[in-house]
Amino acid sequence: MAKRDYYEVLGVSREASADEIRKAYRTLARKYHPDRNPGDSSSSEKFKEIGEAYSVLSDAEKRQTYDRVGSGFGFGEGGFPGGAPGGGAQGFGDLGDLFSQFFGGGGGGAGGRGRGRRGRPARGEDLVYELEIPFGTAVSGGRTTISVRRREACEPCKGTGSTSGRKPPACDTCHGSGQVSVSQGFFAIPRTCSACSGRGTKLTDPCRSCGGLGTVGRDRDITVNIPPGVDTGKKIRLAGQGHVGGGGSRPGDMILELRVAADQRLRRDGKNLLTRVSITLAQAIAGATIDVQCVDRTVKVKVPPGVQHGQKLRVRGQGVPGKREDSAGDLIVVLQIEMPRDLDAAQRKAVVDALSRPGTS
Repeated sequence: MAKRDYYEVLGVSREASADEIRKAYRTLARKYHPDRNPGDSSSSEKFKEIGEAYSVLSDAEKRQTYDRVGSGFGFGEGGFPGGAPGGGAQGFGDLGDLFSQFFGGGGGGAGGRGRGRRGRPARGEDLVYELEIPFGTAVSGGRTTISVRRREACEPCKGTGSTSGRKPPACDTCHGSGQVSVSQGFFAIPRTCSACSGRGTKLTDPCRSCGGLGTVGRDRDITVNIPPGVDTGKKIRLAGQGHVGGGGSRPGDMILELRVAADQRLRRDGKNLLTRVSITLAQAIAGATIDVQCVDRTVKVKVPPGVQHGQKLRVRGQGVPGKREDSAGDLIVVLQIEMPRDLDAAQRKAVVDALSRPGTS
């Protein structure tokens, strides 16, 4: 049966760069990996085909040969010169590295002993918390206290999951790694050990308080420092404030996703703050010094004579703080002139006459 064109398999042109080929392979490998499509034979075949195409097109020498003669010459099973992987094929190690990166595999041999995990319990999960903060806190910084529920080490068993409080022996199936290797075509894919559910230990006397998990849920109040100048979408990582994993592993981190509440008076434009301020007609004509409220302080702003409605005045250094004292943004004051409403005929005439005099326009 004729093989499909390798470029067509990866969905790239024959002029594609090495980087474009790698990106295309990564995208397709994630999509059709057997772990993400259990029991789907068509995805498994597609995955093999993608790996075969990439093994050729990612190698400059193989690709050059393929471009000259196609897949019918010099490529054995799986697209490797001389046969399938394991028979001296070049460039195959890169595929293993990619799988480890994609799916968290720890490598492993036939005995199921994953590298890098044995004797070192997995890190706990990160705790993601969406935090809304006032506009003023986002600009000037401050402290706030949040209440979270997270998994912490069980006190009766000291996080071991065992009633005795002693660390349980290693699992006989995975030898303490928490993973076993399962063959998938050309590859050995790491999977969670079903005998110990990934704990890596053989639990014979599970703790009654935590059911052998080694962790329990607890509510905690945590004080958070908000740096000045943050905005919506900013993330703050608090090391070691996340969930504790099983088997006495170190906790993950807490990740705060900030959302800034709107303010009725102020609006942010990058590092600048914008505010609208009303002034009287007399102030607009004659000029004045007005007080403008800016976050947690009052700023005096000089209004020059003859300003127009909608005119903007800039106050340097009164915006969002910067990392350096001289890098703060500005306060932009948008003037709104309030026209007098309750004037009688004589007063209106006096105003019109005054504005009609030379030099007043």
